[in-house]
Amino acid sequence: NAAQVVACISGLTEFVQGNESQANTRMLVDSKLPEVLGRLVCKHDYGEDVSATDTCAIRLGTATLLLALLEGTERRAEVRLLQVLDLERIGEVAADCFRGGSSAAGDTRSADASLVEAGYTLYTLLRHLYDYHDEAVDAGVTTARA
Repeated sequence: NAAQVVACISGLTEFVQGNESQANTRMLVDSKLPEVLGRLVCKHDYGEDVSATDTCAIRLGTATLLLALLEGTERRAEVRLLQVLDLERIGEVAADCFRGGSSAAGDTRSADASLVEAGYTLYTLLRHLYDYHDEAVDAGVTTARA
């Protein structure tokens, strides 16, 4: 159920955020979590029982968790996410969120605001990863996107 997915993502975000040792982040970055989050955020359809509001909450929570994994001074998270995330597809999802998507038809204004927030958070994630990639290339470091 969508509420359980959102609660799980929120719990993982809290697990990562504010942890000064970065041990939790390293553990999650080195797991299959980045691939799972990438698939989850890029999924076209979560099922007919999942409302547009729940879809927004899943995408926003997933994007927030991905950004939380990028907190800190270590750059291993950026390298790993560049290796496993489909940035082009995430860009398409962000654009769909900004446009309001056809799936939001019939929902309330709060769903529209959630779509915009999800799109903005995905855009922020993409901007961070592309900026890191550009800096790495300028420094002569090879990334998955080189």
